[in-house]
Amino acid sequence: MATDKPHQAVSSAEQTVQSTTERVARAAHEAIDSLSGYGGRTEERLRETGRRAGETTREYADELSGYVSKRPLAALAIALGVGFFMGMLSRGRD
Repeated sequence: MATDKPHQAVSSAEQTVQSTTERVARAAHEAIDSLSGYGGRTEERLRETGRRAGETTREYADELSGYVSKRPLAALAIALGVGFFMGMLSRGRD
């Protein structure tokens, strides 16, 4: 019959669209899962790097504190020298 062809075409198009939609949805879910995994690993690396940086900072602060305690005049002279040098740099050339 003449009306069967349009119905078949619409039905075929509907199946194609539904199949394509399902594939796109599946690919989107896989992409989200993959990105979520990358985000989790990145977060772990950042936390570990932050922890190590904190430990290193504490070690340097302890060493500096020990140096200042043992040699207060030398530490003061170094601080004044660095301050003078930074002041000269910040003034620029006139």
